[in-house]
Amino acid sequence: MVKVVALFLVLWTALSGTASAATLMVSPVSTGETAVSLDYAVNQVRYQVPTHRFYVSRDIYAASWLYESFFASVGYIGHTGFGHELSTDNFPPSGEPGYILAFGARGAVWRTGDFGINLHAQFHGLNEKVMDSGVRYTFKSQEILTGVTAAWQPPGWRAYAGLDVVPYSHIEMGVPGFETMERSDFIIGHFGGGVDLGPVLLSADFQVVGTEGMRISLGYAF
Repeated sequence: MVKVVALFLVLWTALSGTASAATLMVSPVSTGETAVSLDYAVNQVRYQVPTHRFYVSRDIYAASWLYESFFASVGYIGHTGFGHELSTDNFPPSGEPGYILAFGARGAVWRTGDFGINLHAQFHGLNEKVMDSGVRYTFKSQEILTGVTAAWQPPGWRAYAGLDVVPYSHIEMGVPGFETMERSDFIIGHFGGGVDLGPVLLSADFQVVGTEGMRISLGYAF
């Protein structure tokens, strides 16, 4: 546990100054193997400023390394879109490609037969650029995502449902009028599952409360 806390503090410092992935970058249910995976996530997250609530959508392409209960991900944000509910008079800002860094841990805290309760935690930082009225601004933040998942995990496959919360979220947005931008929802409901095809690991996750979206992953276990 001391090593885990130390790792979190070191990486938090390294990522400081780097907005929301809004989803766990890997499956919340660990297979207990060393693996690498390619992950694709698309979601929309609701934010707010004093006069508006609006959605920001993202497409994220990532590669993850998983070792037993621990994981780390690095990804490319291919698209960031701002909802048109921001204003009836002006066009909303437009996002440009960015990147994401994430790391965390997951594992079962109770299990009987094929059923178990799992906990997970993830820290992630996103760094993007936003265009507004021809001017490029920085859009970046750090967040912690924690959650609990109930999983049915017979040999070779798994299905689960759970809730995540965001206990910490810090956003830096340079566009005028967005200096006080913050998340609007801090609870995320999700469900998903996975199957093992020999050393190949397939998994999918769907977010339905707080965040709307999905993540699919293709992994290879060593």
